[in-house]
Amino acid sequence: MEIVYFWIGEFRNIKKLGVNFGSEYIFNIKEEGDKYVITGEENKSYIRDFFSFEEGQSDIINLSAIVGDNGSGKTNFLEAFRRAITDERSHFDYIIIYKRKVKNDINFHVRSTVEYQSQIQMLDIHEHVIPHNEVIFYSPTLDLSIYPIRNETPIGIDVSSNWLLFADSHNETSARENLHIVEYHKAQDSLRQIKLVNKNILTNEIKNKIDIPKRVVINTVRTDFPHDATDLSRVRNVPHTFRKYYNLLVEKSNVVNDLAHEEDDARRLYGDNSEEYLYIRKQKCFAFFLYHLITNIYYNLEKTNHWLDQGEVGISPEDLEKLNQEDATIAFLRNQDLIDFSATGSFIEETKKSIFGGYPREESNDYCSWTVLPTETEAVINSYELYLLSLVNFSDYGGPNGLLDFDWVGLSTGERALFNLYSRFYYAKNQISVRRKERYKKGIKPLPNIIYILIDEGELGFHLQWQKDYIKELITWLPELLSFKDGAEVYKPKIQLIFATHSPISLSDVPNSHIIYLKKNYSNKTTAVLEGPERPTKSFGANVHTLMAHSFFLNDGLVGKLAVNKINGVIAILNDNNSMAEELEYASKVISIIDEPLLRKQLELQLAQKEGKTEKEFLEMELARIQERLRNL
Repeated sequence: MEIVYFWIGEFRNIKKLGVNFGSEYIFNIKEEGDKYVITGEENKSYIRDFFSFEEGQSDIINLSAIVGDNGSGKTNFLEAFRRAITDERSHFDYIIIYKRKVKNDINFHVRSTVEYQSQIQMLDIHEHVIPHNEVIFYSPTLDLSIYPIRNETPIGIDVSSNWLLFADSHNETSARENLHIVEYHKAQDSLRQIKLVNKNILTNEIKNKIDIPKRVVINTVRTDFPHDATDLSRVRNVPHTFRKYYNLLVEKSNVVNDLAHEEDDARRLYGDNSEEYLYIRKQKCFAFFLYHLITNIYYNLEKTNHWLDQGEVGISPEDLEKLNQEDATIAFLRNQDLIDFSATGSFIEETKKSIFGGYPREESNDYCSWTVLPTETEAVINSYELYLLSLVNFSDYGGPNGLLDFDWVGLSTGERALFNLYSRFYYAKNQISVRRKERYKKGIKPLPNIIYILIDEGELGFHLQWQKDYIKELITWLPELLSFKDGAEVYKPKIQLIFATHSPISLSDVPNSHIIYLKKNYSNKTTAVLEGPERPTKSFGANVHTLMAHSFFLNDGLVGKLAVNKINGVIAILNDNNSMAEELEYASKVISIIDEPLLRKQLELQLAQKEGKTEKEFLEMELARIQERLRNL
């Protein structure tokens, strides 16, 4: 159901604040004693299905913008909103009014933590059972505002940079020595972006903005498992029967030393770009991968203590000893009974194809990397994820730990920002599907009726042209991105979009009745909603200068303060009867670079008069300059 009004009792710097989201009615709450009274009136600015490009009801049922200066409470408002609608950590008073449309009938329902009365006939004052909904929160800002992490589960589906920096690396910090969590978060972002590209669902408009790199870097990384599995001081949970096989397979990985010598010989004989040299490097990278795979498997086995006396291996160490590294690794995995070989064997096969079909970059005992075409990553990613699923049984302490990282070869900051916007919503969609599977186990299997999308400055890092396209792309592409296959049918939940912005161009796409203007009250450090004569009245289709001056509370003009300071200095020189010749020369240079024509002409006239010229002489000089320009055309 669409949320049309939200009132907050007290949350951080927000106290007794209510906002409307541009529906058919404008609601208000007034306090009468120990109760709150809900009133309402018709919204004369309401336009039905305004955010639809086609006839019929849009998948975007409502869109609202939140505007305010820094510290006004925009982020706090979004935080309170998602806590209330998810009922997660919502330890504050609130009132939510929902709109429910059944055929042609519209009903309004209340969900409240305080006592209230209604003075509106059409408002159903009974509690309503809220259907299954989801909330997605996205913010590209990385300000560490949620640190230290006090809850290891997000509110709703959180795809903000702050949360994912923690969530991406939380399960890996103990598994990898010297893990750099920012680099790992970047690798996970790249993986989300690659998955989106592989699905081929990016619109041409977005593809034209992002110069998708021609190569993807894949890194295979060693997991931090001891070199000796029989070391009882460090290895406690690996099944006893598996331990001697680990030492044997690690010893097999010494083949990289032989390959290193062959590599040096091939470089000397054939050169760095020869097929002979590159082939040996690929062999060496694959040998490192097999070593990293074994350390990863054993690290995950060590994470549980259910398997000490279990696990059988149907091939003897003596038989493995006769095989090379690859065959020994595959033979061991094929002949053990704890880990699904079909998934692990497929992962080895696809990774081998990728390494030998790609271009080797660098390798060490701790990692190796190679580059491939983006289109060649899908098989590796799919087999890798099935491999990780095969390790779930050994993940008592967090999910299974992985060994592959992904990155792009060359991507600008702005391109990465746009990529993140869409890839994270695609990731959020997959998270909804995961939740649905979990609910299946409990006998509940619905897809969400509505998805509430909260975006905090999602256009951060965008060029002005991209900001201009931002709203239209969101309302046209998000419904397609967040559609679900439900059997043979395609199911599209309704979407309510609420976003905070500092972009005047984005705001020009939003009707004024759908804008929430917040302002900080500096006397008591609380947040207020601007209403009445204080509230800006222009937004949709408005001139960007008007929006900057009014909707973004610029009280002292639209020129930067450094420019104002310099121009005021020039005016002071021109008004000073004792100005020196060097000061007038300085003033002349500053005047010559002022690009506002009326201001520049006025200051040029004052300078000419200061130098003893009459207005007539000045105009004659101007005429001569204009005639000179005409002759040069």
